[in-house]
Amino acid sequence: MVPDDLDDQSRIREELDDLLFSLVNFARHIETEPETCLNATIRKFTNRFDLMEKALAAEGISLKEATLDQMEHHWQQAKKRDTSP
Repeated sequence: MVPDDLDDQSRIREELDDLLFSLVNFARHIETEPETCLNATIRKFTNRFDLMEKALAAEGISLKEATLDQMEHHWQQAKKRDTSP
């Protein structure tokens, strides 16, 4: 018998698999390359993360030392400043 939490994890993963598959099919339906979309969002995330990390560093705070509130504040600022599509 599988413990409930592992069974729940298995069901959650199965739902996530289905969701990802559906998103890929949707992208193809609207004639958009799913990999291109994923690469764009990775670039956007990386740009924003770099901006957040630099803003923290400018305050003398390392990423390891930063609180979630500090990271969230600088993440929101990075989103406003980020010009990536």
